[in-house]
Amino acid sequence: MRVLFVCADNVGGSAIAECVATAYAAEHRLRSLVVESAGTRAAAGLRLGPPVARVITGLGADPRRFRSRSLTAAMSAEADLILTMTEADCRDVVTLDPDAAPRTFPLLQAYRLARMTAAVSVAELHAGRLAYPAVSRPIANPAISDEQKSAEIGDLIAQALLGLLRSLAYEPYIAVPSLPNRETLLPRPAAGPAFEAAG
Repeated sequence: MRVLFVCADNVGGSAIAECVATAYAAEHRLRSLVVESAGTRAAAGLRLGPPVARVITGLGADPRRFRSRSLTAAMSAEADLILTMTEADCRDVVTLDPDAAPRTFPLLQAYRLARMTAAVSVAELHAGRLAYPAVSRPIANPAISDEQKSAEIGDLIAQALLGLLRSLAYEPYIAVPSLPNRETLLPRPAAGPAFEAAG
């Protein structure tokens, strides 16, 4: 599965999501989980600012190799699932690539739908959205927040993202986490997920 994270500038929420998902995939040897991120109005090649980099480090991931990217239609076309930080980001993705609409969700909406419907696929998430339409609350930009708020936003992103990835990895026996302690953010699952594992 190829997952694309999108926000406006790609040095805030989508960057945190990419780094956390990358760490999760590496920790569990999920060779078929491919993640990247981009911004609808991003300048390409930017490093992360120290506050966001510290949030990512605190979540057990590595921000050092991250560079911002500008969203293209080709990126959205290649993604199996597109997760945005806000409804506005979602609309921007669909404006760029209308065919991406069934695969594009605000992260918090996708997380909530996975919990409500026990969805284990992107198609089931989309069906759940049609059955339970709702406006998702936006995830604030941690890059322009104070240190404490940035950490809280990082925890929110990680909670929603890891809960969603576990659902889509066909691991319903793993409880959706409560707000995680950053020291124990990436627990090893009790059994191998349905994503292809490295040998």
